[in-house]
Amino acid sequence: MGQQEWQGIILNQRLKNRENYMQGPKSSPKQWQTYVLLFKRFLAGKKNPRILVLGSTPELRDLALSYPDAELIAVDSNAEMVEKMTALMEHKNSEREKFINADWLNMPLPENSVDLIVGDGAVANLAAESFDDFFAQCRKILKPDGAIILRENVRIKEYVWSVTEIVAKSRQENWHWFDLYSYSYVSSTGEWFDEKTSQVNMEKYFTWVKQAYQDGLLNEEEFSHLWPWHGNLIHTFLKESEFLALFSKYFQSLPVCQPDDLRYHKFSYFFAGQPKV
Repeated sequence: MGQQEWQGIILNQRLKNRENYMQGPKSSPKQWQTYVLLFKRFLAGKKNPRILVLGSTPELRDLALSYPDAELIAVDSNAEMVEKMTALMEHKNSEREKFINADWLNMPLPENSVDLIVGDGAVANLAAESFDDFFAQCRKILKPDGAIILRENVRIKEYVWSVTEIVAKSRQENWHWFDLYSYSYVSSTGEWFDEKTSQVNMEKYFTWVKQAYQDGLLNEEEFSHLWPWHGNLIHTFLKESEFLALFSKYFQSLPVCQPDDLRYHKFSYFFAGQPKV
């Protein structure tokens, strides 16, 4: 997991291989370091840990399987996506990995059966009204001394700007293209964000991207970076305080040294915690 994942030919290959997978390249260097450190922190001294990955993110599944005595459970409702992502893994088709085809609100796992739950942008795929049920279920299947690690985008007032401001800042400050995408999609005042539901409509966002390019607001280079991610998904991005309030209802929130190597990390946070008694 290095800086090469964020540039050049390797990035283009990942864009191609992750077709219809609306996520950025592999974790940025400091994001990856945070995952590694949190895994070490929560798995220290545990024998035969059971690790649950929410979704099919290949690097997180590989990280789990890098622990030689670990059992990995990947839960995803899209079996086709799991197959695509498995092809990108180092530890392909491991006997220590079990795939469960289910959604995250109905995971068929026993109570107190998992040592670590980890997800990268997973919760954003749920509607806001489902967050409480999701956290309750995670609390239920975690062992009393288990832990949860989530990286999620949240809305923070001081970083919510108009798309005109975002494009201008991106050019003036020479932003990485994924910062431009993240700010304009997640943290803008664009009409694709619904204040009532806290949801972002990706189809509406990319309608704007196309129109902005045609109108000259986005240049050809900016458009070429953004357009490969077009789709019709819906994502939920709560305010930081709202997300933390729901998270803290079921978990004792623990401090995390947040990565800062890209600008969008200002609103893309790691949340880590252990079950409340």
